[in-house]
Amino acid sequence: MKARSQLNQGHFDEASDVAIRLIDDLRDSPAPRFQALLVLATVRARRGDPGVRQALEGAGGIQHPPNDLEWAGALAIARAEAAWLAGDDEHIDELTAATFAIAQEVHAPWMLGELAAWRRRAGIDEPVARPVAEPWALELEGRHAEAAAAWDRLGSPYEAALALGMDSDGMEEAHRRLQELGAGGAAALFARRLRQRGVRGIARGPRPSTRENPANLTPRELEVLALVADGLSNAEIALRLHLSTRTVDHHVSNILRKLEVPTRARASIEAARLGIVPVAS
Repeated sequence: MKARSQLNQGHFDEASDVAIRLIDDLRDSPAPRFQALLVLATVRARRGDPGVRQALEGAGGIQHPPNDLEWAGALAIARAEAAWLAGDDEHIDELTAATFAIAQEVHAPWMLGELAAWRRRAGIDEPVARPVAEPWALELEGRHAEAAAAWDRLGSPYEAALALGMDSDGMEEAHRRLQELGAGGAAALFARRLRQRGVRGIARGPRPSTRENPANLTPRELEVLALVADGLSNAEIALRLHLSTRTVDHHVSNILRKLEVPTRARASIEAARLGIVPVAS
């Protein structure tokens, strides 16, 4: 629930941290690991990071209760969003059709609304048999600014930005908001749509906090890199930042990949060269 809450609030670093801690936390119930993989896949898709497919495949491979709408619906929604962000609209029907039908039968207003919205965003215009939750209902009715305002009241900035972006008049504002959130994958999608409409001068970079460094590291990765440059081990960094060692391992791997270096020592040197962190004493 914490991972989901952080995701819903647009706190992608925090959501990813919690999800990574849960992935190897094997319990009697597979649900925590399942949810963690979905959150991790969603964060990666929204940011435009690699590893989306692997996380979704991991979630899809976990055994679950048959005919469980919560389980199947959550997986279908994550797959649909990832496909939409990748420009793969044509597969969204097959990814969501079965769970969409079940959600209409049992009346699950939030899940039904989200499934209906992803299908509508993919160009599938169809009636919805039952009422859906307010923000989704407003978007499905074409009242995009009102839908965005409803999401803002709920503290869900990513959903608010997407709702705005579904209206051509709100596309530039959606792009700006998504950049500020660090949702580079979603921002890139709207940037392409704006350019197709002839809009010029669309910013290409990520949010200001990552645009300030050439490697496009997230705020958490910059924090970890500064401690790496100070000579701390992953275990020491975990203690300092109140994270698990596995979470720090994940951040260090991302840092090495983004800086295109093979070792922590080279990462420290490259970070100092780029002016991302000061040279360690």
